[in-house]
Amino acid sequence: MGLLVTMPGSDPERLARHVRTVLREIPGGVATYPTSFGCYTHVREASACGAAVEGLAASVSGEALPSEVEVRVAPPRPAARSWWSVLRDGQRPRPAAQMGFSLTPVLWDRDRDPSGKPYGGWGVANDVTQRLVEHAGPWVSASGEEGEAFDGPRRIALAADDAVGVMGRMARTSFPGFDTWFPEPGRGDGGRDVSFGYWGQVAYVRAGSHLDNAAVALEMAEVLRHHAADLDVGAVRPGQVGRTGNFGYVESLWLENRHLWTSHVQQPNAIQVLTSAHVERAHDLSSWAVERVAEDRWLVATPDLGPWFDHAGDDDAQNVPLDVMESAVSDFGDMLLTPEVAAAHPLPSRTGD
Repeated sequence: MGLLVTMPGSDPERLARHVRTVLREIPGGVATYPTSFGCYTHVREASACGAAVEGLAASVSGEALPSEVEVRVAPPRPAARSWWSVLRDGQRPRPAAQMGFSLTPVLWDRDRDPSGKPYGGWGVANDVTQRLVEHAGPWVSASGEEGEAFDGPRRIALAADDAVGVMGRMARTSFPGFDTWFPEPGRGDGGRDVSFGYWGQVAYVRAGSHLDNAAVALEMAEVLRHHAADLDVGAVRPGQVGRTGNFGYVESLWLENRHLWTSHVQQPNAIQVLTSAHVERAHDLSSWAVERVAEDRWLVATPDLGPWFDHAGDDDAQNVPLDVMESAVSDFGDMLLTPEVAAAHPLPSRTGD
């Protein structure tokens, strides 16, 4: 159950510290998210909600806060515009930046269950996460309007200035993942979304019937370029809000072989960031633009975006013309991940297991 604690005139960080102190005995622990609208927190057990409200009310007369300050506890404040009502009409697949950030430490066999599903959570180093949210926050909130972060039980209304801080906190506490979205200014169906998922997966997505696919693809290429040094792999491929996990691939082969993302790809895409280990496995990239964008990172892009995005449909399929995809598959060669490659390179065991 979500709660919003407000204190007129209070510093958001100070209020969050106070809420954590008061609710430290609540079963399951308490995460706090200071925003321009107050401090959001989440009580995991409904039976503990009454005690949380009573504790916060009683704390006003304690030493931590002056008694004249009013503390109000309420169900979370909804965003001014709901995610679904804004984005539903603009949800045709658009070029999206889909990325796998480098993991620290690397994965081992016991980091997933026998079916291949991941254990653990985010897995990315704190300094890399901070660089990510410092770019993702301003990008997703560029409209300056009111947005929202959500991970299922938590729905947190955000002002633009709240995005970086809340995204950084949620990266540490909210898994199997979360989204942050903001609407485009003055449009009924436009918006931006950044999603975080298991094992360093991040997607930047734009929605809106007014968008031009080629222009969005180039924008997403710049996102890949910005993050290139911190990526195991990245690609610009059609994506929709809420459907970006596993890079949007239906097959489980990609996610089940996360340890091979630094050397293989599921399939060619119009634009991708690759390592030297990827590039060395290619058969022939002479018809692609190949640019070094960071240490051991290469931006590999087709010179003609049209065939890759002109035929995007109403589902998550790229609908790339068969001859274009067949040519790209031939060019990428041994870089492609296949069941045979996966079987030959299983997730390693920890020494001594």
